Amino acid sequence: MKNIFSLKYLFATFFYSGYLPKMPGTWGTLASLIVLLIPSNYFFYSLIFLILFSFVVSIPIINKIEKEDKSDPSYVVIDEAIGMWFILLFDFIYSNLYFLGLSVILFRLFDIWKPYPISLINKQKGAIFVMLDDLIAALFSIILLLLIYYIIQ
Repeated sequence: MKNIFSLKYLFATFFYSGYLPKMPGTWGTLASLIVLLIPSNYFFYSLIFLILFSFVVSIPIINKIEKEDKSDPSYVVIDEAIGMWFILLFDFIYSNLYFLGLSVILFRLFDIWKPYPISLINKQKGAIFVMLDDLIAALFSIILLLLIYYIIQ
């Protein structure tokens, strides 16, 4: 029997947002926006640290959870949080509500639809692939957001 009140589940579910009903990935993505409260002087470097730390810590945690449960359980949303933080490294995104909202929508669309090569990565087993499919979805979102940004500038 799993103890969901352990640090492992607190971390993997991004403070239990992955247990919210219907759309755990979207809840995890929205919960990740809490980082926008980091003071602007420290935002970029804090986010880099948070991404790297969370990525490294997530791998063994997700591997343990996958051994206890199924592969890539939907309540594990730390990968969505890290993907969203990757997108927020670009100041034009977090400093404009239009781009911030569009970034959430695009990220969730790419994560749900899983166009190639995300679909290929998603078929692989293991924690690294759980993380990589969201990072590629984030990268696709960033590319599209940059294109939109430069078109309207």
